[in-house]
Amino acid sequence: MIAGYTFYQIAWYFAIYSFIGWCVEVVYCTVTSGKVVNRGFLNGPVCPIYGFGMLAVLVLLKSWDTGMGHASIPLLFFGGMILATTVELIGGWLMWKLFHARWWDYSKKPFNIGGFVCLEFSLIWGLGAVGVVKLLQPLVARAADTGIPPVYGWPILAVLYAIYFVDFVVTLCTVAGLNRDLRELDAVRSKLRIVSDALSDGLGTGALETDRRLDEGKLQATLAKAEARDALVGAASSAADALADVKSTAFGTLTQAKAQAAETLAGARTDVVQAVAEAKQSAAAAKAERAAVQQANRLALEKRAEALRQDILQKQYMGGGRLLKAFPQMEHTDHRELLDELKLYYSHKN
Repeated sequence: MIAGYTFYQIAWYFAIYSFIGWCVEVVYCTVTSGKVVNRGFLNGPVCPIYGFGMLAVLVLLKSWDTGMGHASIPLLFFGGMILATTVELIGGWLMWKLFHARWWDYSKKPFNIGGFVCLEFSLIWGLGAVGVVKLLQPLVARAADTGIPPVYGWPILAVLYAIYFVDFVVTLCTVAGLNRDLRELDAVRSKLRIVSDALSDGLGTGALETDRRLDEGKLQATLAKAEARDALVGAASSAADALADVKSTAFGTLTQAKAQAAETLAGARTDVVQAVAEAKQSAAAAKAERAAVQQANRLALEKRAEALRQDILQKQYMGGGRLLKAFPQMEHTDHRELLDELKLYYSHKN
């Protein structure tokens, strides 16, 4: 026995109060959000934290009985407030450490401790402890103690706790899968940003490269023109010198030099035009190829990201989607921004 309670009683109290706590959570969330939500960490209709909280109140406050079977209300209120708050604080902290996620968050409420507990709900737990112990516990005790004989009760409890254990294992796998999907989705988002940046840089650098090649072509054309002019001037000078000696020979030489200079200039112009055209064509082809590859990569990444979102959110009854729906204020220590985007995405889909 523990504090006057048998293990049979404790097993029933935990199961009953875990179920009652789940009912309270469902009603509270339905009233506040306007939607019926399967509230709770586990998939089944249980909230174990309520079972632990009420067992702590019943066992640890047993010594505060007045001797007439009634606990002192002030002591019950403050004791229940402290014990339930402690259970909630430890439960929230352990889940945060184990799963890297905060399933509820009171950080926006005054007088909170790490967002796990706050004064408002601590007062509610104190009032709840008084009401449950004074009004509900006698009915629960009667049902558990005399309603079902142990010969039938233990097999029922064995089945219930076996279901709880399987549910717990399934939920652990679900959370592990959710964390794995979040990591992969986060990696895909990072790659998408890299591809998008590469596409933007490609557009800019492609334009700069084309301008550079055009400038080089213009420079080559200018140099070719200068060489042609120099050749023409040199030929004219030679022809002028030779004219003093032999006019006919000089005239022929001058004519030939002009023809050669014109031919050189025409060839240079043709080469420059061809070089510029080839540069434009090469730059355009390379740019188009890079853009096509990057666009294909982006489409593939976007498709994978959408598949991961759907895989998470479509599991509305036993999966990540149910957890996001059950805990709309859930925060993740490693993927805070991504989880906020998923919750926003989920709200738009629904």
